[in-house]
Amino acid sequence: MKFKHLLMSGLIALLAGFYVVGCNENPIDPDPPTVDPDPPTVEPATGLQAVSLGAESVGLKWNASTTSGVTYKVSWIDNAATPSEGDFNVGTDTETTVEGLNGGPVYTFTVVAVVVEVDTTNNDTTNNESEAATIDWAPADRYINDREKGGIIRIYARSVPSANKGTGVVIQQDGAFNASVGASSQFLSQIHLIADVQANSILIGAPESFDDFDQHSQFRTDVQISDDSVELDPAVGLDGWYNSASLDNLFGMQSTGKFTISDQFTGGVGVAFAMRWGNNPFRYARIFVVPGSDGKLVQRDTDDDPFIEIRISNQTDQGIPYAKR
Repeated sequence: MKFKHLLMSGLIALLAGFYVVGCNENPIDPDPPTVDPDPPTVEPATGLQAVSLGAESVGLKWNASTTSGVTYKVSWIDNAATPSEGDFNVGTDTETTVEGLNGGPVYTFTVVAVVVEVDTTNNDTTNNESEAATIDWAPADRYINDREKGGIIRIYARSVPSANKGTGVVIQQDGAFNASVGASSQFLSQIHLIADVQANSILIGAPESFDDFDQHSQFRTDVQISDDSVELDPAVGLDGWYNSASLDNLFGMQSTGKFTISDQFTGGVGVAFAMRWGNNPFRYARIFVVPGSDGKLVQRDTDDDPFIEIRISNQTDQGIPYAKR
């Protein structure tokens, strides 16, 4: 019996030794890393603005997120019956151009700030995204040259007598061209804009009567000129006029078919304004008056006749107030 007891005691001790050694050589794994259930908040981009750069492209810019280490993802989708959509990453830039768009539909553009968390243990990444900044916008056509005469689009002062130097401009879906207003009191139903160069200013608009250009009551009610204008560097032109809302925001309750701008500008800046015409739904365009080589808006041709040069961004579809603003 004593021998048995000793044998059992030795066996137990031997097994215990194996257990201890085994535990030392194969320690229990620590708890695996856990993903933060409440990741840090990523602040969104703010102040998202858009501008139509052409018939197939829209520019976007925004204020940077206040969160450090973010990149930005831009996405878009249109409101067509069969929507088209896309997205891309722009890195740390706060301005980009979306190309390959279609004319006609309105697009919803989205900008999201992204912080990438790296899990080195599991060789994995997690994207923490901000709330989306969104804006609706659409491409718009650009008219720089006279569709019929070639060269720049000009509007001559109404005092210019030559019939070949039109005092008005007609904007159509396939382009714009300079047109003669004609004799006094002629009904101007087809002319969208004429110019009147006065002492130190230019009166530009859509009058009903050639004689009564200066009278508020004589301006067409189906053509409206925006309440405000902006000064733009001619090297950038209409590409530099971004906005965060549609062109309708530029037209007040009293918007009429005329606009007065000073000819005396320093630094060679141009002046831009918006217009809309027709019965609601409107057609929309934006007009940029380009300064001459002397920095003034009123230029003169080789005959010393005064004119203004304009560039146009035109939304060819009705009811889309996103032309170049």
